[in-house]
Amino acid sequence: MQIEEAFTYCPRCSQKFTPHKGGFPTCSQCGLHFYINPKPCTSVLIFNEHSELLLVRRAIDPHKGLWDLPGGFIEIRESIIESGKREILEELSVEIEIDHIFDALPDIYEYQGIIYPTISTIMSAHIVSGILAPKDDVSEFEFTTIENALKKDFAFASIPTAIRISTT
Repeated sequence: MQIEEAFTYCPRCSQKFTPHKGGFPTCSQCGLHFYINPKPCTSVLIFNEHSELLLVRRAIDPHKGLWDLPGGFIEIRESIIESGKREILEELSVEIEIDHIFDALPDIYEYQGIIYPTISTIMSAHIVSGILAPKDDVSEFEFTTIENALKKDFAFASIPTAIRISTT
């Protein structure tokens, strides 16, 4: 179900939303405009000394078992860089230093039957401390060449573009 279909009642006064010409639901009772913006995320490209890219296999749904870049949703009051560092520590037990921010790419994330729009900031980083170990929502990881990485089955459509951005 699309996010517009999932949220049909005003969170402030519980009245049913009416469609607005601008594309977002509006409450005719209290006037609340419910903006449906993408959820902000981070995706981190980590390369080793052989210029191989670190990929992770998802241990949870959505897309359990498919390959992904490490990263995740930005938390409230967290910067993009703080999010990238936190996510890598949670998922892989290592601390990183962000080298470059490339772009932000749109995608979708289905959770509990609702399709959420996302926008993921793509950044590169290098490991500064710790030993790689899969944790949290990662079942395994591997370093691979860009060429081999682009042959993988990815969890999200934006990942090949994110990988290509890092090589230009």
